[in-house]
Amino acid sequence: MKAQMPRTQICIYQTNSSSILRFFSSLHQTILHASTINQRYNSTFGSDSFNTLLRIKTFLKTRNQVMHFVSRLRPRHAKGRSHDDKLEDQSVASQESRQSSVLHVEKLNKLFPKKNQSKKEEIELEDLSSKLIPVIGKSRFMILVRNLFTAEECANLIEMGESYGYEEDWSDISNCGRVDITDTDLAELWFERVLQVVEGTSVKEKLASAPWTIKDGDPAAKSHFRIVGINERLRFLRFLPGQQYDRHQDNQYIRGEEFGEKEGETSQLTFLLYLNNDKMKGGETRISSAVRYLDVTPETGSVLIFDQEIFHEVNPLIKGKQYVIRSDFMYANIHDGTR
Repeated sequence: MKAQMPRTQICIYQTNSSSILRFFSSLHQTILHASTINQRYNSTFGSDSFNTLLRIKTFLKTRNQVMHFVSRLRPRHAKGRSHDDKLEDQSVASQESRQSSVLHVEKLNKLFPKKNQSKKEEIELEDLSSKLIPVIGKSRFMILVRNLFTAEECANLIEMGESYGYEEDWSDISNCGRVDITDTDLAELWFERVLQVVEGTSVKEKLASAPWTIKDGDPAAKSHFRIVGINERLRFLRFLPGQQYDRHQDNQYIRGEEFGEKEGETSQLTFLLYLNNDKMKGGETRISSAVRYLDVTPETGSVLIFDQEIFHEVNPLIKGKQYVIRSDFMYANIHDGTR
């Protein structure tokens, strides 16, 4: 009788040295954020949804990276995965779905919390359109929303940008640090804030339909565009002394077929968020023509929104560091089937 050879399970570990480095980096970040998340969740979740969203998103992103790495280390048997493995995956997916639902409800219901409201600066909306007439010879859409973000929110965004790491963006018209971050949650939250600010004002319909896109000479014409949100592609910019952004028009962003039903959505307005103005000099946003100009001085937490056909520049920074975030307001063409 032949002796039976012991059965050997063939385990496939799909990993390498770079994965191990990423794992320990992610684990380190998780440890750093865990205590902060726990404290902030209890003390702030009901009073400051924006800051909590930033921290929870960072925590969950790191957690998911660790879970992904662990799943890659789990032995995979040649004959397939076990029933227990499948049940575990279903449990993790269910838990993540519940966490996502909590964040979504919190985001929609607590954009402007009542608690600690007295500590926040009053939000102010100023329509700058008429001030453009002596500068560029006509009225174009341009508004300034002061104190849309708190100083703490701006500080968290500055930290977020620095954590991703800025790369020098050198071109014919610019020299500054830049990092692009795609974040749908933040874009949706910011869009809701802007809508609440313009509610009940003369700016609301202008923002909603982009009437400046109507061809001149046809007073009866109606705009084909309807606003749908803020572009989730957030451009974080950092200026150091001597850096600037020369006179230019912002490029129009058009979604391609890879966006599915959103294909064809087009940007019409620029969203420019000022994250700081302390210990800095220079860096004003200048709207200019051949002989005249209008300077908008950065104020922490304020947002400048303007027509992308307007020529503008960022004056050279003289002192300190300047942080801003640029994005776009996206519009669907209701006449060409883009929703």
